[in-house]
Order: sequence, then C-alpha cells, then structure tokens
Amino acid sequence: MLSKTHLVSTVSVCSLPLLFNNSLVHEINLLYFIGGVSLGSQFPDIDEPKSSIGRYVNRFIPFLPFIIKKIFGHRGITHQFIFFLFPLALIFIFSNKFSEEMLTFLVSFMFGILLHQVGDMLSGSKKYKGGIKDYFFPFVINGKFFTPFPYFMRCAIGGFKEYIYLFLFLCLMIYEYKIIIFEFVK
Repeated sequence: MLSKTHLVSTVSVCSLPLLFNNSLVHEINLLYFIGGVSLGSQFPDIDEPKSSIGRYVNRFIPFLPFIIKKIFGHRGITHQFIFFLFPLALIFIFSNKFSEEMLTFLVSFMFGILLHQVGDMLSGSKKYKGGIKDYFFPFVINGKFFTPFPYFMRCAIGGFKEYIYLFLFLCLMIYEYKIIIFEFVK
C-alpha cells in the first residue's frame, strides 16, 4: 500500500471509536492521538529505504533502513504481529510511568502499526500477493502469507483498486472529522 493510503485508512479506522463515543473526544488529546496514529501508520515501512519514512529516517540515521532491510527484509520483523504486541504489552505494564498525553500517543502509535500491517495484508505485489509471510511469528512459522481478506478485495500496490480504497477512506475520514470537530466545539 502507498504511504498516503496507509495514512488515510489508519486515521479513519482509528477514529471510529471517537464517532461512537462522544465523551472520548473530550477525554483524549486529539493532537497526540492523530500524531501517534499517523506516525504508526508509516513506521513499519522503516524497513524499506525507498518508503516515505525510510527516506526521512535515512537523513538523520544514515543507512538504518538499509541495515534493517538487509537483516530482516521488507515486510519482515516490522510487519509481524509481535512488533505490535510486545511493545503494546510494555506500554500497559509501565503505563503509570507515562503522562496521559504520552500514553495516548504511544497507544495510538501502536494501533497505527497494527492497521499498517492490516493494510499490507490487503495490498500486494507479485512477491507479496496480499499478505505478510509468517505474520504470527514466532507462534506460527509455516512460510505462508497471511491475509484475512478474500482475493477479490486485495489490490495491487498503487493500482486502481487501491485508489478506490483511498477515496473511500478519505470520504470516511472527512465525515468523521466533520462530526468530531463539531462535537469538540460544543
């Protein structure tokens, strides 16, 4: 999936709870929430030097994306369920050490990572075929690509179907934030 599709789809899906529970809009800091989700939606692609975040990180820590890709490959460790689960568990264990804003950012960041992974299960290329190899590593290692989506829903990276998904998620996000901002102003 392209970075813009990851961003829009992740923000729109993570914002759904705000739509159904109006009190959440006033309880969390929206800036930290959106910032965490946005960064998390891009972060797993740190293992790809040509990705948006890979190019950005390479400016500050030269060769890090190249090293990660060389060791783990693209859609390697940063695209495994454990990459979401282990840090999320640590966040909850040490949650009393973080401010409310930082906790909002970190949890949002982790859910951004999870939804990035789900997005990559929806999109694919000739190599990835819409899925992530050994997604539940180290719990299940079978060399197969995991995706919960049927073939007709999957899309090629940058293909026409992906742009349809981008458009639909963008419409959802605009609708959500129209309601959320209205609720926030009340």
